[in-house]
Amino acid sequence: MLSAKQQRLPMGSSPSIAYLAPGGRQLFGTHFYDQSQQALASGWQIDAYAIDSEGSMTHAPNAPYLAPGKRLIVPLGQPPPLALNLVAHPRQSLLYVGLASQNRLGVYSYDDLGSLTLLEESQVSSASWPAFFRIDQNGHYLYSSNIHSGSVSTWDLGNPKAPVEKSVLALLGAWSGTAFTSEPYQLSLDESGQHLYVLSQRVTTNNGDLKGNLLHVLDVGVAGLLDERVAPVDLTALGLEPHARPQGVLVASMPDVVK
Repeated sequence: MLSAKQQRLPMGSSPSIAYLAPGGRQLFGTHFYDQSQQALASGWQIDAYAIDSEGSMTHAPNAPYLAPGKRLIVPLGQPPPLALNLVAHPRQSLLYVGLASQNRLGVYSYDDLGSLTLLEESQVSSASWPAFFRIDQNGHYLYSSNIHSGSVSTWDLGNPKAPVEKSVLALLGAWSGTAFTSEPYQLSLDESGQHLYVLSQRVTTNNGDLKGNLLHVLDVGVAGLLDERVAPVDLTALGLEPHARPQGVLVASMPDVVK
């Protein structure tokens, strides 16, 4: 029988992600402040908890933690450090955190109590706003959707404590002429690791342009490099309301049918 357990957050929090680490003993989250809330954003945006056998959560020592970027005082004209999404390595106690507004991927180690230690900040050199992440089941490659550049990056985790961006793939349909109309958000790998599915949202302010809600199917090739060989699926053509903002994509494995 399941029992409800709650963890109260302080006033002014802006919780956006709850991520359960492999093994189910640590829970991590971020407090993301959008453009209307940036003046409220502190640097302490990454939260961490340890989970006991009964499902109760205990705040990690010194949590919440400072977002990658380290500075609480942001230079005039620079965006505040905004931690959006995170993902854990499948085989090591490492947590990757996207600092979207500063185009960085931060790397933390964590212990049994959920305590975080910043190890590495990797600059995304040719993409803007790394937002959502997936790692292949072997822990060899990390993929990031880059919202403001309409692209997906492949990161080499040969040294998992210091990921290296290997390539950036521009997604089909992100642009309509000279207008940016479609932004990639969530992404999911299939069980084989051979296909990466990326969900993009319509972002154009042109009410007459109804395109932009797309599902991309990317092939994963040698060394984790990506290729988009077929046109993305237009979700509006399948019946999705054009002004909707689709959220989330999950690849489910179907059991074999016994005849």
